[in-house]
Amino acid sequence: MNTAKSLKIALIIGSLRKDSVNRKFAEYMVSQMPEYVNVVECRIDDLPHFNEDIDTDTPPDSYTRIREQVKDADALLIVSPEYNRSIPGGLKNALDVLSRPYNNSVLTGRKTAFVTASPSSYGGRSCGFDLRKTMLPFQAPVLMAPEIYLSNAYDALDEQGNFTSERTQKYLKKFVDALIEFAKS
Repeated sequence: MNTAKSLKIALIIGSLRKDSVNRKFAEYMVSQMPEYVNVVECRIDDLPHFNEDIDTDTPPDSYTRIREQVKDADALLIVSPEYNRSIPGGLKNALDVLSRPYNNSVLTGRKTAFVTASPSSYGGRSCGFDLRKTMLPFQAPVLMAPEIYLSNAYDALDEQGNFTSERTQKYLKKFVDALIEFAKS
């Protein structure tokens, strides 16, 4: 019998592509989580560009949905590529939506962890650093170790998108275990 307290993790995948390598890494990490962890993927592809003119007492349904998903979670996991040495536009927009309303953001104090995966040799480091910087105003505790900036990400997968790199699998499992302990604390 499992006596572990259930945990809820909100997952945001920073790539809008259906066949994104970051989605593959996120799905693998979710598959490594224990049964008591419930992961809720927060869609970002349907969020209108953040605009205070439409973020009124009746904001768009998608704004309300993602805010509730993150608010109800014990932690937020962001798995993202790097675009032009920074945060992809869709992800940045989602963070802008989550940052409001001012002084009542669901990001405030939210335990957050980041994974970046890139086909390049940099592994999305700039995106990871920019994500940390973006969370500073919210005093959000960020999982500092292990850091995951997966370079040459496609090398860990075969042509069907299955993991072939045991080293990467072990590293992602180590991250998942750390994330769960972080979310529990």
